Amino acid sequence: MKKILFLMLLSLMTGLISCQKEETSTIQSDVYSLTVTIPQGIQTRAAADYGNGDMINRCILEIYRNDALYGERQIQAVTGNQVTFSNLKLVPSQTYEFVLWADCGDGLNDLYYNTSNLSKVTANNYKGNDDGFDAFFGTKTIEVTDAISENITLTRPFGQLSVKTNDIASITHADLKPTDVKVEFSEIPTSFNVRTGEVGDLQPVSYTTTVEDADAGELTIDYIWATSDKADLADFTMTFLNNGNTIADKNFSIIPIQRNYRTKVSGNLITQTGNINVTINPEFQTTPETLLEAATNGGSVTLQNDVIFDATQPAFTVAAGKTLILNLNGYSIKSTVANNDAIHVKGGTLIINGEGSVDASEGYYAIWATGDAHVTINGGNYVGNGSCIQANNNAHIEINDGYFKVQQPYNGVYFVVNLQDNLPNTITIKGGTFENCDPSNTNTEPAGVSDNFVAEGYSSIKISDQPEPFGTYQVVKE
Repeated sequence: MKKILFLMLLSLMTGLISCQKEETSTIQSDVYSLTVTIPQGIQTRAAADYGNGDMINRCILEIYRNDALYGERQIQAVTGNQVTFSNLKLVPSQTYEFVLWADCGDGLNDLYYNTSNLSKVTANNYKGNDDGFDAFFGTKTIEVTDAISENITLTRPFGQLSVKTNDIASITHADLKPTDVKVEFSEIPTSFNVRTGEVGDLQPVSYTTTVEDADAGELTIDYIWATSDKADLADFTMTFLNNGNTIADKNFSIIPIQRNYRTKVSGNLITQTGNINVTINPEFQTTPETLLEAATNGGSVTLQNDVIFDATQPAFTVAAGKTLILNLNGYSIKSTVANNDAIHVKGGTLIINGEGSVDASEGYYAIWATGDAHVTINGGNYVGNGSCIQANNNAHIEINDGYFKVQQPYNGVYFVVNLQDNLPNTITIKGGTFENCDPSNTNTEPAGVSDNFVAEGYSSIKISDQPEPFGTYQVVKE
């Protein structure tokens, strides 16, 4: 089965129209950028080869100020796992609401959804078993002070409902096996407010479609608008058809549907024997296995819980030639095995976004980059044991934000950021806070090798004498 947790790589977009005339005549606007992440490639959908997010090809941005649209809507083509809206003209000391929708369009035009009003997005001729109805949304309110470069991770507005019959193998006559199904929902939401995250317009919905996988008994997979804080209950009837002829039908009552949760309905549905089983699983549960698979195969992960790598799990390694985009999302990755690293980037590419922690206080390195690894750290808290951030071989690490420390010194030096000696590796620091370490003078490198990792145009300033003995330093733009 394919996986999902949905992402896309950078494109650039034209700027928004600046603020109202009376404001721009007295206040200078500045240039800002917004990077949108669409997580993909990790979660297992119910049917094979379904729901990997690769049909998402456009992203819509609307910006609101004082509850009114600010400038014009922007639509950007998606070509990877991210899309960047750059050169946004925003007036400082103002608060803006960023509203985002990503789906499968006809180029940049509507196809599966009517998005003319993001406060009431509706599906165009909805039916199940069509991955084009996959979509993502997100909102963020930002008070603009200095120039910003924000990252927003989108999520799905749906609950997923899959129906499987377990008795296909026991049906020996081909004309009694379903080729199609008719699904009739008594009422489900038929619109979605991207700005508020609320569903609306409960109405009956019905469709007829070819079964997803007849041999496996996979019948339907639906994306259904759902609320985030509780399970909505759905009633529906499924009629089994063989080339237009009715075989049987089945009624389903009070089936729970919840946003970002997966509801799987299974049983002997055609022969009408046995029980119907309903299981509800968090759609975005993060396990060591899902992280390892994304790191091995490439993809993106948004943590939905803390993940611990212990002696029962392999080391968390980003494979050579693969790219993992990791959103910590307020959670932690921790290694509890002595001398094991929390994350080893073994020739691959790792991009870390969001707040959360990478903890190797019981292991060794928080991040160890080797081979031709490329690592970008945009936030989070990092703690190492022997060293925190370590580059080896031809690895390149860029730190833009985050908090970094180690548990104890070695020969009187805290190896918070460190290069393996005499190798063509680099660490470039453009932001972040470093405990017991001055990134412009780390004292970690041998004679003749610069121990200033701060990028040109940036400075390291001491912000506290605590903890002892060296204090805490922060890297800021000059």
